[in-house]
Amino acid sequence: MIPFNVVILKAVSALPNADMNIIEGTFGDIKPIGLLLYNDWIIAFELISILLLVALVGSIVLAKRRKKDNS
Repeated sequence: MIPFNVVILKAVSALPNADMNIIEGTFGDIKPIGLLLYNDWIIAFELISILLLVALVGSIVLAKRRKKDNS
């Protein structure tokens, strides 16, 4: 019996060569969004991340709170 990886390697080597060049352009590129966030909006970005962290910790504290007995 032929090992499965040998079959896969033979099948992949038989595939035709495809053009895998990266097309230069900005369509669909996330680099401008990252530059905008970290250059122009860094304070707002950091404040929102702190707010989300506080909300996460607060939700965990509220979920873990035990009810006290009234007796």
